[in-house]
Amino acid sequence: EGNDATNLDLTGVQEELVKTLAGTGTPLVVVVLSGRIHTLASIARRANALLQVFPPGEEGGSGLGDVLTGKTNPSGRLPVSLPRSVGQIPNDIGLRAGGDHPMFYGDHGLSYTTFAYSDLAVQAKSTTEPIEVSIEVQNRGERAGDEVVQLYCRDEVASVARPNRMLLGFTRLSLIPGQARRVTFTVHPSRLAFYDPAMRFVTEPGAFTFSIGASSVDIRAEKTIVLDGQVAEYQQREIVATKVV
Repeated sequence: EGNDATNLDLTGVQEELVKTLAGTGTPLVVVVLSGRIHTLASIARRANALLQVFPPGEEGGSGLGDVLTGKTNPSGRLPVSLPRSVGQIPNDIGLRAGGDHPMFYGDHGLSYTTFAYSDLAVQAKSTTEPIEVSIEVQNRGERAGDEVVQLYCRDEVASVARPNRMLLGFTRLSLIPGQARRVTFTVHPSRLAFYDPAMRFVTEPGAFTFSIGASSVDIRAEKTIVLDGQVAEYQQREIVATKVV
């Protein structure tokens, strides 16, 4: 504490312990309890399952036991990305499309069941009118579970470089086996705004690709639409949060 770390590996002989245990051929589940991120590439290669629980609190042991024994179906998502190596730090600047990817993205998470996405619909007209994006999600597995449905967007023709994907909203669905629900996101066009070369906070007309999936790298459906109209100028305080029903 109070000192810089020279690397992000697990401390002590923990990685050697995992290597030795994996060498026995016995199925191996690794649980990482930590207050910060670590590089877990070598652990992930050897483990049959990997749980990142961070500081779990007083009932963490009970919750962990329920997940490991199957009593509870996990549905959490990582709040941060986990790098492959210390060389990827810092990872909040200098990222490039097609460049090095983290070991796990900050929206990754697994479940004991499976979910199917279908019938994506996008209704959009102009740079000043709300956009509706809806999709049906069904639990195709044999266990009840929660799915975190995530909506992303990419501006295809902006006047400045824009992110490959922007998270616009997400929601958690609890579904029993065979159950399906339709989710609708209502996106205000101010959520698509950015600072143009004249330093105006604007939403420009043009093509936008809306993607929905279980994470930013597990996209299940996407559709490209065109927003008509003029350049719409907003103030940052006017940004409207995405509504989900």
